[in-house]
Amino acid sequence: MSGAETEIARTAALIQELGYRAQIIETSIRTAMSGWTVLVFVFPGQSIQMYMGLSVNAEDGFGLEQANEFNKTNRFVKCYIGQEAARFEQDFYFNVSQPSAKGELERIFSSWETAIGSVREALRVARQRHRERAEEPASSN
Repeated sequence: MSGAETEIARTAALIQELGYRAQIIETSIRTAMSGWTVLVFVFPGQSIQMYMGLSVNAEDGFGLEQANEFNKTNRFVKCYIGQEAARFEQDFYFNVSQPSAKGELERIFSSWETAIGSVREALRVARQRHRERAEEPASSN
């Protein structure tokens, strides 16, 4: 097992110790938080990236404008829009070899759970605004 594979396996074990499921998929770990699938990308000896991808479409009302607004109001979590998808990412310094690794990972997961709450709220607001605009009567000239 390579050094990177060992760090991924050790990180997955810590995730499980925190009470989350952890499935290693190549160079990442799949878990779930607040009912949504989350990927954890491990960059050995330096950091991890929390990632969540969501399908979005016209009915969601979540596009580039809403992603920009999300990025303005959420300093550390970033949203990127692609073809019918929104990506949410956050990077953290993390080294599984450090004695404080479990506590650090617990802090990171707590932060990401909070971020997911912000994502959920941004999507709710976007859908609500989209519905309200659709119900507005067309102006006549």
